[in-house]
Amino acid sequence: MCMCSSPHSGPHGVSHTLQAREDANDDPHASRTALRLAIVDSRDNRAVRADAAAGWRYTGKIIRAMDAALGVPPVKPTPALSAPCNRPRTSVYEGEGGGSLAAPTVDAEPLAAALLAAWRAELRAPAEVSRAHWWASPHWVPLDDAVHAAAPADADLAAGTAAGTAAGTAGGGMPMHSAPLGEGTLLDRTICHALRLAGDAVREELRCASRPGIEFWTQRRSQATPMQLHWDCNEQLGRVTGLLECPLLSVIVYAADEGGPTLMIGRSPADAPPTTQAPAAPERCWLVWPHAGQLAAFPGAMLHGVLPMASDNAMSSDATSDTAAPDATAAPAAASAAESTAAPDAPAVPPAAPLRETILLNFWAKRPMDLPALPKAIAPRLQPELPSEVPIEVPESVVAGRGEGARPQPARPAVARGEVRRKEWRAEDSLVWPATKLALGMYDRTERWETHLPPIVYRQAQIESFASKVDFVAASNM
Repeated sequence: MCMCSSPHSGPHGVSHTLQAREDANDDPHASRTALRLAIVDSRDNRAVRADAAAGWRYTGKIIRAMDAALGVPPVKPTPALSAPCNRPRTSVYEGEGGGSLAAPTVDAEPLAAALLAAWRAELRAPAEVSRAHWWASPHWVPLDDAVHAAAPADADLAAGTAAGTAAGTAGGGMPMHSAPLGEGTLLDRTICHALRLAGDAVREELRCASRPGIEFWTQRRSQATPMQLHWDCNEQLGRVTGLLECPLLSVIVYAADEGGPTLMIGRSPADAPPTTQAPAAPERCWLVWPHAGQLAAFPGAMLHGVLPMASDNAMSSDATSDTAAPDATAAPAAASAAESTAAPDAPAVPPAAPLRETILLNFWAKRPMDLPALPKAIAPRLQPELPSEVPIEVPESVVAGRGEGARPQPARPAVARGEVRRKEWRAEDSLVWPATKLALGMYDRTERWETHLPPIVYRQAQIESFASKVDFVAASNM
């Protein structure tokens, strides 16, 4: 049920005040959190901005007075590690545990070929005309006031037809667009497609929110470079209040086939830290492999990271053995000699390996603290301004051909409309997998965990699912 409207108050607001007081006594911790967030969310107020600049001194006094009145201990950020017991930090997080998180979703409809081509052209544009370097840092993109009940078809979005808008309003909903960027822009159309993966609960949250939006950024990383485990969160809010707040939904748009998989673990910040002293049940885990044009969505409070490719051989479609030896730490050698200084008889420098390219979209009910807005001047373009010798080409491997005359399959079979290639490992499979050390890195901590993973080699699947135990090893020195 949508809780957008305020409850009716009695004469002079007395009944509302009494009800609020009763609610505070019933759940003082939730009331204290609501007060903190209400103050932080009112940053448009000059006095609140001044208090923030002063380190929230006045707000701190209010919170401490409320704690004393309610008789509850104050919430304070705790150290990243407690030295005597060598235990990981437990975040101040008030959401649900990982057991209630939905499984990741890979969309059976790839991003329209024209949209993917535009993203690839933007990400790979020459330095003198590139905007992509601005997107390495997250930016805020506000959304309109309503969410469409059914996302437009991808083909309609690519064509920019009225049918796309009509599809968005089917069922009584209104299409949601990136208001300041304008309807029909590259980012707007990509966001509309991503909303296909939002469940009813997320749509309702966005519909009820007064100022929802998207946290947008891109990543271009070496295939041999991992990304530590982490939870996407409102980092500045955590630094100021000690509270960890996660987005409603996270969506990854893969712009290329290259790179290792995204590892997702069914843990939220609310779960007790894993320990070797208290063995826990196997965790739900997934590997989502990059495929050009593929979209994957997962709950915003789900733990995730990026695993590196073991070697160039792992990119081959021939590497289909489920028992191949893993080599998650091997990095390909890179030739660093410049052409101008190479000896006449020196071998040619091999071309640089393609990068792992992704577009990241986090859906929020409200703007994370201090997240800068995306200026229209640096927004992604459907038709990038490229030199004439760098034409925008629609990738031929976006959608797999079928029947006679089908295009040759790439090293990673293209995303086929209407189907998702899956692999489900048996419960006993993880018993023979070697232990893999994983780093967890957050704004307030860095730790080393351990789990058992299948060999990180490509097996034709878009998503793999398995269960594996996760253990905490130690804190790391940053």
